[in-house]
Amino acid sequence: MKEDLDHLTPLELYETIMSPDIYDHIVKETVRYATASRNKLDFVFSVDELKSLIGILLLSNFHKLPSERHYWSKDEDLVSIVKKQCLGINFKVGRVLCISVIMQMQKINKGDKGFKVRSLISSFRNHLFNMEYLRNALVSVDEMMVKYYGHNSLKQFIQVKPTRFGYKLWARCGTSGYCYNFDLYCGKNPQLDKNDEIALGSKVVLKMLEAVADPESHAVYFYNYFTGYELLVHLFIGFQASGTHRENCLKNCTLKSTNDMRKETRGSYDYRFDTNEEVLMVNWLDNKCVTVGTNYDTVEPLAKVQRWIKTSKSKGSVPQPNAIFDYNKCMGGVDHHDWLVGKYSVSIRGKKWYWPLFIRMRDMAVVNSWIIYKLLHQGHGFTHLSLLDFKRAISEAYLKLACMEGSVGRPCGTLHSRTNFADVRYDGKDNFIEKRNNQQRCMNKPCTAKPRTFCSKCNVTLY
Repeated sequence: MKEDLDHLTPLELYETIMSPDIYDHIVKETVRYATASRNKLDFVFSVDELKSLIGILLLSNFHKLPSERHYWSKDEDLVSIVKKQCLGINFKVGRVLCISVIMQMQKINKGDKGFKVRSLISSFRNHLFNMEYLRNALVSVDEMMVKYYGHNSLKQFIQVKPTRFGYKLWARCGTSGYCYNFDLYCGKNPQLDKNDEIALGSKVVLKMLEAVADPESHAVYFYNYFTGYELLVHLFIGFQASGTHRENCLKNCTLKSTNDMRKETRGSYDYRFDTNEEVLMVNWLDNKCVTVGTNYDTVEPLAKVQRWIKTSKSKGSVPQPNAIFDYNKCMGGVDHHDWLVGKYSVSIRGKKWYWPLFIRMRDMAVVNSWIIYKLLHQGHGFTHLSLLDFKRAISEAYLKLACMEGSVGRPCGTLHSRTNFADVRYDGKDNFIEKRNNQQRCMNKPCTAKPRTFCSKCNVTLY
């Protein structure tokens, strides 16, 4: 698997995740919506135009302009890469871009408020999160918020989150931040959630772990919203699991109360082990009392962590149980992925309620492909691209390819002067012959001529 990906460029890595099926699905639904619902009978849309639109969206991640129209401006002081004669159609496409409005989907997923995006989410999950080369034994399950301030029944409000208003996504990520699975939270659905004996948090964890092929080699971490005593017992058959617990959910593992723990010195701990269910509960005093339940981890060996000690008024080492140390080390995968996605936000806004979800899934694909790129090139003395440069590479490739697709005889604007881009040079489409001011040797080895003609796309001198 690694050998198949090692030689790929950023654009090619991205397109291994954004498969042709996803592009074809969006193009098909956009054309159907424009003709059937918006009465645009002469509307034409292609995969190449969709890719150019994605290039514009990626450009808006790092190139901020006052308004959406400026991204299609001819003025070089605004943006010199994009020319209206090449990509002008995309300004209108953004208004009719459709993911899915097939009424049959509503009948199949009766009661599912997110039925319009369900097929696209399934396509992303099938291609985006099943890279065998990147399977991580340490994964975490948590929630992410997609910013949205419009009116929709799926919108959630979580006061303690940095993004308080928006759509809530459940996600399973590795310690590197690579996302393996995700789903949209659509509220309680009696027809889909038939088993009321299992709590919502436990259902989410079990659903996120459904696609794991080798449970015995995985350890999963989650916080107290998902954790339940019964969940740890249920996962003991296959998964190694740890999660924070609330004080009133300890069942047979009764620990010291929070008030009693606060009277002790920082770093003190208490634990109980249920021999029947083989579940360990550990309570540790930090700034506050922290309780972690696990079905596989241990208390010892104790780790040493640096904390402020009031008695000596200085930093010092305090003991920390091994179960809590492992939890802190492995729990932040979803938060790290969410942070990477939010580093460069899209400036172009859409009117459809599912536009933020489409943008989020696209950004998740970029982040995942960038993590693949980093892992492929680590340890080879190779300076890997930052996330910003990785996005720039994909955006530039899509825009240059779109400009050359839309041109007749030669590329438009100044794009042809930038010739050292592999995704454009080796796409096998078209050549653009121009003349230099000076002569250079022909790169066809049997030829000894020194012409001035060359291909401005491939940067190859030919006689």
